[in-house]
Amino acid sequence: MPVKFAYISVMPNGVKMTIVVEIYSHAQSNNLIKYSNYYIPLLCTLLYAGTPALHIIICGDININYLVENEQKRQVNNLLLMYNLTAIVNFPTRISNKSASTIDNFFMDISCLEDFSVTPFPNDLSDHDAQILVFKIPIQIHHDKTKLIRKIDKHTLSDFIYILSNETWDSVFDATDVNLMFNSLLNTYLRIFYSCFPLKKTRSSKHNNNWITSGIRTACKRKRELFSLTRNSNNSALKQYYKAYCKILTNVTREAKKKTLNKRISKSNNKIKTTWNIINELLKNNHLCRVYKS
Repeated sequence: MPVKFAYISVMPNGVKMTIVVEIYSHAQSNNLIKYSNYYIPLLCTLLYAGTPALHIIICGDININYLVENEQKRQVNNLLLMYNLTAIVNFPTRISNKSASTIDNFFMDISCLEDFSVTPFPNDLSDHDAQILVFKIPIQIHHDKTKLIRKIDKHTLSDFIYILSNETWDSVFDATDVNLMFNSLLNTYLRIFYSCFPLKKTRSSKHNNNWITSGIRTACKRKRELFSLTRNSNNSALKQYYKAYCKILTNVTREAKKKTLNKRISKSNNKIKTTWNIINELLKNNHLCRVYKS
């Protein structure tokens, strides 16, 4: 399917519900307008009909360059204006050595959410820059120190593998329609997954990042700046400098963590207990890795 949708909802106490809809249009799709003319009105109508008092924010990679005027941009704008949705990203979101385009965007009702800002966030993972949208809404903060996590250990993993191996999958193989086969497969898999890995409450642990100094923060900021420069340059010397800088920063952060932990142990009245607490904290951070390796 050339156009895909997904959405999440947020309902802070005492304010309108906010619906964030993620949309993706394949770069080689010629049917964006055709599908958008059907799905976007249907989606907005259903959402507004179910909850009239809400904000809708559409975001994602629509593969229409908003840096230049074109017919697809005009048609999408006219369609979204029917629901008071306006594009708010006006800077390049995909940058290469030879071109820059704005194909990732946010669409929202700026008359309802006036106090907002959207900024680029370059990352090391993709040629698409992320965008950060910030808008202010009044919320009540609940200081709940517990959270729900799934119980995943060697015992629950063993049960999961055993049940999967004994599943007949008859409902999947008996289906003749590929969509029914997929839905049956997914439903069976999720049923087994949820039963083997139940949710449990756990207390949120406070992350101890005292080793992150102002110098390390500045160095990380410089690393992001260098990444932006190297991504848009063919200068081999600059790329080598960036790699060397990353290596030095890795060594510095590793040494900073080591000194912080040593200082924590030296200041402790019970050094053995503190040492074991540190070991358990480090092992807890790599819990899933240990489980899968075992």
